[in-house]
Amino acid sequence: MKRIISLIFVAITALYSVSFSADAAVKKAGMSFRILKDSTVEIMGYDGSQGKKPVIPDKIGGRKVTSIGEFAFSGNRCKITSIKIPKTVKKIKQCAFSMSKLSSVKIPESVQEIGFRAFDDTKLTSIVIPSSVKKLGKRVFADSKKLKKVVIKNGVSMISEGMFSSCTKLTKIVIPNSVKQIRAEAFQDCAFKKFHIPKGVTSIKSGAFTLLLKKPTLEKFTVDKDNPEYSAEDGILYNKDKTELKVYPANRGGGSNRNSSFEPMPKLTDEQKAARDFTIPLTVHKIADYAFSASNLQKITVTCNLRTISSSAFADCPDLNTVVIQRGVKTIDEEAFLECHALRKVELPDTLEEIGKDAFSSSGLTRINLPVWLKSIDQKAFFGVELSEVNIPEKVEFIGDHAFGYSVGECGTIGDKYENFVIKGKKDSEAEDYAKANGLKFVEIKKVNSFSSETSPYIWIIMISAALVVGGITVFITSKLRKRKN
Repeated sequence: MKRIISLIFVAITALYSVSFSADAAVKKAGMSFRILKDSTVEIMGYDGSQGKKPVIPDKIGGRKVTSIGEFAFSGNRCKITSIKIPKTVKKIKQCAFSMSKLSSVKIPESVQEIGFRAFDDTKLTSIVIPSSVKKLGKRVFADSKKLKKVVIKNGVSMISEGMFSSCTKLTKIVIPNSVKQIRAEAFQDCAFKKFHIPKGVTSIKSGAFTLLLKKPTLEKFTVDKDNPEYSAEDGILYNKDKTELKVYPANRGGGSNRNSSFEPMPKLTDEQKAARDFTIPLTVHKIADYAFSASNLQKITVTCNLRTISSSAFADCPDLNTVVIQRGVKTIDEEAFLECHALRKVELPDTLEEIGKDAFSSSGLTRINLPVWLKSIDQKAFFGVELSEVNIPEKVEFIGDHAFGYSVGECGTIGDKYENFVIKGKKDSEAEDYAKANGLKFVEIKKVNSFSSETSPYIWIIMISAALVVGGITVFITSKLRKRKN
């Protein structure tokens, strides 16, 4: 019995000793904590008692500090500008330093995981991501508008979604060959002029280099010659055999740009002007989503080997005024030319069958000629487009809600109907049904997109071929008759 009481006393004394030493360490560091299941410690908060440059202890109460918890140093309440993280820390959890005034930090080689938005919206100017990091959450350094230089050590395998999004001063980055993936929005609104794809990268998600907030700066892509998936030509990023155009550098050719079509055009050299008139190479059979989004293009020619213009491919191009789509293209996907405010001229091919949702929404078009074989016009395809009239081909089987005739209201809502807007089409057609359903004026026309200079190329080919065959037969028979007479 005495032995049992003695053991209980020893245990209580040990617990008290741990508690006391932990309390002393915490009081000294000014940090709150919790003990994890593996008996290690996670830092939960900081009271500011160490000032703007705190040091996280490597042990509290004899237990290793292995984790920095969610929101532990976030916001301005801590007013930290730098911090020393011990080599015992393995995890930096989500939002740990988010929206703080942190301007300097060294992430130790012990860290294996960095959580969602762990360092977003800080004052960091440079960062080194150690090779020990195996897991990166989304938007880890997003919105850090003073971040200029990033070094990623060999061993890191992925640049996570939105990782450097809106780092508007980021101009230098070192990416090792260990990186295999670059996720969507990883470098959205960054300030690179040139970007090198190392040989290890085998996956770049659509939208990795999109722009939302700033003028385009990216002029050129280069690719390691040993990269198995990607190549570059004239600064444009393609897949290896150049059958898919992946990303068009938004400021290809260089020169000044404007944020919107309402600003005056900057002065450009002849070379810069030429770079803004682009014809997609005939080798290309596909363009990726967002491939040309927010670029400085003024004219684009889509060549005959493409069948689809991908989603948001040319969205938000403020200077795009002319689009020529050659015969062969069958589908224009959703938001393909969304908010191209300067767009005035579009040539659509007779092979076109589908126009997707919001395809030309809020563009600057004032007239459009829809091709004879068109079958489907999805919802809001020409929403917010100030057309005075539109001729709907008789083969159109579907017109989506608010496809024509409506202005844009507040915050992108459905606005008023355009006065005097007229829909023309065949009686008892989808065109008439749409006009009636939306209270728009309808004018019947007897022939809609009949044989003309825009008649399907296949019809012309058949007609010309038939004429040649008939002509050849006539010549042959005439020749035979002449021989008999002789």
